[in-house]
Amino acid sequence: MQTLATLSKSTKQGISTFYFVETDDNSYAMFGGIKPRCIAFDTIEDLRNAYASWVGYGFTPSNFKSRTKQYINDPWSQMPPHLQMELEELAV
Repeated sequence: MQTLATLSKSTKQGISTFYFVETDDNSYAMFGGIKPRCIAFDTIEDLRNAYASWVGYGFTPSNFKSRTKQYINDPWSQMPPHLQMELEELAV
């Protein structure tokens, strides 16, 4: 399973986090939340649309792997993260 993006939002009950993933059998899903749920998608486009709608609900991209600046502005980019970081550094 590969995590493509994560979104989180602070709520009265705590921090709600959703993971958008591609599974080993090349299917797509999102899971997480204060009241855990899992939603499967037929295509990556459906997953991307769900991501966009959850951002509309006030969720923001999150990166729990490190506390450093999150360089990846587009989680759906085909560019490898290390190249995205280099490109971001050039823009500064």
